[in-house]
Amino acid sequence: MNRNAVQEERGPRSNKKTKQTSEVLANRGSAERTGASSDQTLKPLAVKETPMSAFRPVYPGSRHTEISSLPVHTRYMLGCGVPPEASLVFRQIAAHILLVSFRRARGNDLFSTLPPADQTAILQEVWGELFLLQAAYWPVDILIVAKHIEEEGKVLPRRVVLAIIECRQLQLDLLERSLLETIILARKDCYKPLIAPGHVDLILEQAQTRLEQHMLRIRNKESGAFGRTLLVLPCLRSIQQRLLLENVIGLTDEDIKRLL
Repeated sequence: MNRNAVQEERGPRSNKKTKQTSEVLANRGSAERTGASSDQTLKPLAVKETPMSAFRPVYPGSRHTEISSLPVHTRYMLGCGVPPEASLVFRQIAAHILLVSFRRARGNDLFSTLPPADQTAILQEVWGELFLLQAAYWPVDILIVAKHIEEEGKVLPRRVVLAIIECRQLQLDLLERSLLETIILARKDCYKPLIAPGHVDLILEQAQTRLEQHMLRIRNKESGAFGRTLLVLPCLRSIQQRLLLENVIGLTDEDIKRLL
């Protein structure tokens, strides 16, 4: 029997491997069509989750901050060419000096042994002297800043300038300044009677003794250094607090009471 005739009756030959590959491709295509249809069906039901972050969201904006809306002194610190008013800078420096003077007084070892009522009563009397002494040794030369306020028609009182210069000429070190502050704080003749005036006398005696011994040891070549240091006290005391409040610091009596 002719082989070709028999093959024609049976049909074309089918490769078993080719048949399996076609079945796999058919199944994959049906699966993709089913998945696409299911995605289209579930898409409206999907919920969009917002990612959580520990940082605050940053919204888009201008890259550079508008400096013109800031205060004058802030613009000057940021490097702009518009300087602040000299009187404003001077008052800010003076207020800072006053705050430091109060803090140093409250932290004084000898002065802190007094009753709190006596401390407040004494500070009300001597804060001006402490301010002038602190201003004389402030890192920023307050007298140079005072020259700029003269251009605005404001003049620092001459008595204040002389007192600062006289304190500065003493060239006191940190210990000498601290002991001189203690001598200033040992004030008995206050407006309000003190609870422990005898304790104030003891503090004054200890402070003067320590200052004299220190100067004799450190300034042995300078004769009369201790006496010159004590002579500055009447100059500081002669300047009224009202003069400092109105012409230097720019605060009121109520502000001083709140600070105390």
